[in-house]
Amino acid sequence: MKSLTSAWPEEMLTPDQRKNITTVYNHLMKMESRGWDGLDDYLEMLEFLDDDQLHREANVIYSQLANGTLRCEQDHAKDKCFIPLIHEATACILELYKETNYMHVNNRYILCYYLAMQQAGMIIAQDEEHA
Repeated sequence: MKSLTSAWPEEMLTPDQRKNITTVYNHLMKMESRGWDGLDDYLEMLEFLDDDQLHREANVIYSQLANGTLRCEQDHAKDKCFIPLIHEATACILELYKETNYMHVNNRYILCYYLAMQQAGMIIAQDEEHA
């Protein structure tokens, strides 16, 4: 097992799950150059949550969004949309935290970003029948 200072213990995630989390994190890091905007205001508020609180908040939002088809406000192909990727990464991180009670800083950043995007209205959920 990798040390808990890594983003995930190796045997707890599949290679596809690790790849997804890494892809999401790398995408978010590229977005950091966009400058300060309203999303950063949401992120700043989330800094005050401890890991347990962050896990609970993200789990509630994830559960609310889990039954629909998720997308962003842009009209592009589903395979080009970032929202399903971050939603899937969130599911993996929530399960990993539940099993280990450990939140790596990169995983924490992804959860905070997921919550901030939801608060900013950047995650649109459609009922399966209207997707």
